[in-house]
Order: sequence, then structure tokens, then C-alpha cells
Amino acid sequence: MAALDPTSTIGVVGAGTMGGGIAEVAATSGHRVVVVDAAAGAAEAAVIAARERLTRSAAKGRLTADEAAAARSRLTSVASVADLALCGLVVEAVVEDLAVKRTLFAELETTCADDAILVTNTS
Repeated sequence: MAALDPTSTIGVVGAGTMGGGIAEVAATSGHRVVVVDAAAGAAEAAVIAARERLTRSAAKGRLTADEAAAARSRLTSVASVADLALCGLVVEAVVEDLAVKRTLFAELETTCADDAILVTNTS
């Protein structure tokens, strides 16, 4: 399988520990990343935390200052799943509840393009 086109936006649904980490890795890899969560303020908090981790990575020499700044600029929070319509890849990182996951994937299926890749993260 070929790598995802770097111009593709990645959506992350769920802004907990896993979702925030996934967003950070995707942004570091060069993708624009949008994060959404059902809890008010959670997506923005996850983006802020990921940006802080990127800053610390640069301070420790794991990334250059420019790499960290670029990755930080690629992280954004959005208000709803509808805001993921243009994502080429959406990673689900919500609570471990099958009904919640099924409802989310049904919404993603009607929201995202036919060729969007929808994946699940599970613990």
C-alpha cells in the first residue's frame, strides 16, 4: 500500500490520549490534521497539548525548531464530524463502546468522500 498523499488532510475523532497522540504523529509526518470530540473544548485542549509536546520535542533536539513549528501549524480543532468532509483519512479514537463507534462510522460514511479511508483505533 502506498503512503497517504501528504496533501491529504487527516481527521481524528476523539481527543483523548490516543487521539491527541495520533494527531501529533500525523502532523509531524507532514499532514494537516483536524481533531474533533463530542465533549466541548476537548478537541482544542488536545491540539494545545500536542503543540506543547512538539515544542518540548524541539527543545530536546528530537525535532528542529522549524519542524516543530510546521507541525504545530498543521494542527487544528473543529466543531463537528461534518467538518471532516474533505479528509482523505479519518481515524476513530472514541470511547470503547461498539454502539458509539457504529453511530460514528455511519455518520462518517455519509459525510466523507467515497474514496476517504476510515480507520478505527482500539485498545
